[in-house]
Amino acid sequence: MQQDISFDDVTLDNQSDSRYALDHKLHLTFYTRPVINTYKSEVAKRNICDEVDYVIIHTPGSQLSTIDAPMSAGTYMTRFKDRYNKWKSGQAELVSGTPLESFPFMLGKIGLLAELKYLNIHTVEQLADLPDIHLQQIMGGNDLRNRAKLFVEGTSGTDAVLAQMQKENEQLKAQMENLTKMFGTKGQKDKVA
Repeated sequence: MQQDISFDDVTLDNQSDSRYALDHKLHLTFYTRPVINTYKSEVAKRNICDEVDYVIIHTPGSQLSTIDAPMSAGTYMTRFKDRYNKWKSGQAELVSGTPLESFPFMLGKIGLLAELKYLNIHTVEQLADLPDIHLQQIMGGNDLRNRAKLFVEGTSGTDAVLAQMQKENEQLKAQMENLTKMFGTKGQKDKVA
């Protein structure tokens, strides 16, 4: 007997509607544009425009996969509702992640920084998760992505906390040794005199 298989919003790993799970990595630009209202224009015998909110969706690393559409089109209103509401309330579009300017490897590399921003890569996390196909556009892209991954892994998680604690412990030991040498030596001089 053959079983009927149907697909719905549940994916293979049993997470519902995970096709938009990485939307937080997209760079969005909201703007308002005048659009001709044909009905009103015909009635008034002149061009009448309505202001319509649009979204430009940039995929990090790609100049070709950019979408420019009205917010009312498709599922954009539901997908980007929170970010859209922040824009409407006057808040700037906030990119979540570590800015490329804070990535130590990028220090002094103004040209590379500008190139990455041109490719819609604004955070170290976006760079670390960049697909292979987009790395071809960047000179030394594989090395750059690997450095970004190491940076992200080194600044988060248990290993990073343990490394920070170990570093602080070593600094404290060095301070204690210096203090011991200072006071230990001074105390011996007092005994001799």
